[in-house]
Amino acid sequence: MDRRRKINDSQIRAIFKSPETAKALGRRFGVSEQMVYLIRSRRVHDQITKGLKRGMPVRPVSTKIDTAALADAIIDRLLRRLRVKETKRPTTPTSKKPARAA
Repeated sequence: MDRRRKINDSQIRAIFKSPETAKALGRRFGVSEQMVYLIRSRRVHDQITKGLKRGMPVRPVSTKIDTAALADAIIDRLLRRLRVKETKRPTTPTSKKPARAA
């Protein structure tokens, strides 16, 4: 192990695989956010992270979507737009010629 390093190989792997933010990982392992970014982008310690898959951040997923209400709202909005376009259409004069009086 290089004496200049603040973290060991297992900590580097943990940083690379972790879904936590760079700020949180930097605090936990006692390194800067930049070092976390460098490890994750394999600019440093690439020989240690070779072959590892990165941890993806966990994002909350809302599964409570009322699809029927969503579809109704979309249809209503489209119909309103179509009605507005119909009312904004300029009326074209008819090309009928008046009948001549004989």
